[in-house]
Amino acid sequence: MRIQRVELPLYVQVRESLREALERGDFESGRLPTEAALQERYSVSAITVRRALKDLQDEGLIYRERGRGTFARRRRVVQELNHISSWAEAVEKRGLRHRSEVLAAAFEPAASALAALLEINPENTVVRLLRRRFVEETPVTLMTNYLLADMVPGIETHIRHEASLYRVLEGRYRLTLGVAQETVSARSASRREAELLEVRPGSALLEVERVSYSVDGRPIEFVKSVSRSDIYHYQVSLVGRPIAPHTLGNATRVPREARREGIREHMDLRTQADS
Repeated sequence: MRIQRVELPLYVQVRESLREALERGDFESGRLPTEAALQERYSVSAITVRRALKDLQDEGLIYRERGRGTFARRRRVVQELNHISSWAEAVEKRGLRHRSEVLAAAFEPAASALAALLEINPENTVVRLLRRRFVEETPVTLMTNYLLADMVPGIETHIRHEASLYRVLEGRYRLTLGVAQETVSARSASRREAELLEVRPGSALLEVERVSYSVDGRPIEFVKSVSRSDIYHYQVSLVGRPIAPHTLGNATRVPREARREGIREHMDLRTQADS
């Protein structure tokens, strides 16, 4: 494969060719060809290959191990926290393959803390779904969903055939999500989590808790998930600045409640997001 002799520098052409190969997933083993093999493939010098690889390394697309070679980093999943989306939808948006493994599906009485979140009595029955979620056959997330059992009869069967819980809720049960409150934090992996996610115990995980509500304001679901921080990222879009009294001028006469609602319209910090 010869590089075209165009105005772009040779190392840029090599870099962009390798970038496209990485995006296509051409290196199934994760290992890139040796520098000598790349020189031969592109008919360029060692200096050109090294500069192209350095650029890709600086961008975080590859990493190099002394004595072992150059490897492609796993493609990251980025979930946007500016609307309600499911884990499966976030992965699909990146063009990645995914699947889920159901580890548990059980009916149990709601614990007091869970009952308070779902606004039900502690004796009410909830269905607990525990799933291990894979991206490109790599375990990335452990997800536990709690739903009101009387709202989703048969969910334990349907979820085994559909990766997205939200698609099941909307398509089969006609439950439309209107708003969600989500909290994101960081912690270390327990031994069990490390085993299931194939990382070292103590590795950094992103922990997310979310309560999702229907359009009429009824709690539908509580979900708790932990994800590998080297693969799964969150992205927040922020709009505008909070309105300060000294910036309003004559607008300071606007009633306080009206101002508060106006701010919420532009910048609702009760994150609306996933499962």
